[in-house]
Amino acid sequence: MHLSTEAASMHVPRSCTREAGYETRNYREPDRNFCQSALAKRQTPRMAKRGVALRGRTLVALVLAAFVLVALSIVWRRTLGIGQSERLATLDAKRTELEGERARLDSDIRDASSRQLLGVAAESHLGMHIPSDRQVVILPRVGRREGP
Repeated sequence: MHLSTEAASMHVPRSCTREAGYETRNYREPDRNFCQSALAKRQTPRMAKRGVALRGRTLVALVLAAFVLVALSIVWRRTLGIGQSERLATLDAKRTELEGERARLDSDIRDASSRQLLGVAAESHLGMHIPSDRQVVILPRVGRREGP
């Protein structure tokens, strides 16, 4: 922004319009100059060379946040464990039921394949009967011929 020399000379800061000899003095603060701000007297702030230490409230907040995270993770893990436990219980009950059904089916197969039931089924459904001794013919076994 460019100002003319007349406008530039017209611009005057707040309370520094008075000359230094005519300044009103505040006796409560004897060495303070009101024409110059306190920031102008300070040096520019520098970054700390070492890390800034944690203060009490920050440290307590971090510890509390860490505790809450650990507690939430424990609750989450236990919730997953309870769900898995219920699933395992249902699978175990189903396995026990299937083992019982297998034992029952094995028993049914053994009973159905016994000679007594097979003989009765063959006589009734297929019209077969047990031959008498005169009907049984025993054929002699023919041995193998040895090579030429």
